[in-house]
Amino acid sequence: MSISPIPWTLLSTAGAANPFTLTNIDVVTPWILACSSWRNITHLQIEAQGVWREVDDPIGDCGPDGIQAVPKEQIMVEKCQPGALIGKLGGSSAALGPASGTKSTPEPILAECTAFAIGSFCIVALPKDCLGPLYVSFNGLTRPVHVDSLSVTVKGAPSGV
Repeated sequence: MSISPIPWTLLSTAGAANPFTLTNIDVVTPWILACSSWRNITHLQIEAQGVWREVDDPIGDCGPDGIQAVPKEQIMVEKCQPGALIGKLGGSSAALGPASGTKSTPEPILAECTAFAIGSFCIVALPKDCLGPLYVSFNGLTRPVHVDSLSVTVKGAPSGV
């Protein structure tokens, strides 16, 4: 049995760069738009790198895979390190929690508006007919968050692969 590589395609949407980058900026919003939409995609491959920290009450530098210094009750994704890069599909950039203020548990195929761990690398199966968007955030960090650098690359696998 031969294994064929998945033909990942860099997703580009009108008005958004890929990779999505932030440099030397204070983020005050709960979610940041990383990729606005896609079509005929079944899976996303997301890679991230960077450094960020809380401006007030700093816990130290965080990267995509987070740190171990934030109380568990503050985090949005329970099975993810505090400070780690997280994402959600669909919904609003103004939503404070993953969905209706509830904590999420990762599922094999994500439900829309459910927060999930991204870290420095992840692959997620998309809900049927999901067109986006993809938002990113920082697990459990109080705003504002100072971002020294953040780079998020989003690729998609076409349906029928």
